[in-house]
Amino acid sequence: MMTVRRRIGARITGRSSLVRRGFSLVEVIVAITLFGITMSALAALTLTVGRQSVHGWETAQRTAALTAVVNDIAVVPFDGLDARAGCTTVSTPPFPRTECVAVGNITATRKRVQITITPTNTAYAAVQTEIERTKPPALNPFNAIK
Repeated sequence: MMTVRRRIGARITGRSSLVRRGFSLVEVIVAITLFGITMSALAALTLTVGRQSVHGWETAQRTAALTAVVNDIAVVPFDGLDARAGCTTVSTPPFPRTECVAVGNITATRKRVQITITPTNTAYAAVQTEIERTKPPALNPFNAIK
């Protein structure tokens, strides 16, 4: 006697039914193609984010260097700012650069200080700012209060 087993999804015919196992070659190729497209998009995104983070780091370093020079100039008394120009090269990491300061007299009581920070790496742009210093009055109004 012949026994016929019934399988879900298989057709019962007079011949033995074939049960499909595994993946076909077409399915594997489609999966590899989709994986490749996804990985290419992620690689492009990673590269873009990496470039932006380097740009942000450079901007932060440049701003910190500029702020340090401005703070150094701010503590110099007005009479100590002679009309002259000069540059200092900082070669130590993390941000090698050239710092240039030029002081010019506008009037007897006003001076213009021009500060330029130029990174050693030419891929980064230089930054420049000007500050104006004024001579404080001879009499401080806060000292006159009794």
